[in-house]
Amino acid sequence: MFKWIVRAVMMGCSVGLAFGAGISVKHLVKSSPVFDVSNVEVRGVSRTDNERIEKVFKPMVGRNIFTEIAPNALLTEDPWIVKVEMKRVIPDKLVVFVKEERELLRYRNSGKCYAFTELNTEIPVKCEDVHIDIAEMPLLVEFNEFIKLYAENDILKQCNVTLKNGFFLVNTGGMVIKGTYLPGVFTDNYYIFKKRISPRYRNIYHVDVTVRGKVYVKGAI
Repeated sequence: MFKWIVRAVMMGCSVGLAFGAGISVKHLVKSSPVFDVSNVEVRGVSRTDNERIEKVFKPMVGRNIFTEIAPNALLTEDPWIVKVEMKRVIPDKLVVFVKEERELLRYRNSGKCYAFTELNTEIPVKCEDVHIDIAEMPLLVEFNEFIKLYAENDILKQCNVTLKNGFFLVNTGGMVIKGTYLPGVFTDNYYIFKKRISPRYRNIYHVDVTVRGKVYVKGAI
């Protein structure tokens, strides 16, 4: 705080002298080392390539805080970046806010893997830990319903899932569950299966929860 007060007093004296000498305040501000950037803080980055951000904003250190920064292709080329905003904190700090795409799920399709985002964007990703396979492309309405199911049901996040046109399969490792995209059916029926039916069986091989209010099981009691 004391350091900033001293700077302010010095700037006040400089401004007074500047007016006496006919120098504009704008020129004084842009030429004063008081306003040279000493720190750049980046917020909101979790998936974006940090090197891209640094290449754009780190060179601002040592330059005047009011220097304009033109849009940079390094930022627009990153598929995870939605928007980048910059805030100047007087006298010498820049805060960069990065808004990224929000991932909903990941899947494999024709041997390639993608992250699907809230803005309906497909972003190529590595196939590590991708457990959803698209065997047959479901209808758009079906895919949208599966996204909702995925958010509601932990089993879909923990097991291998195969999407097909009209239904999907959940492989838990020894048991296969056939589910439907119809709203609410999978969530309700799976709850019934887990709480009421599963405890009755010693081994379960196949479960069909595609019909509302009904659970069909193949297994050994």
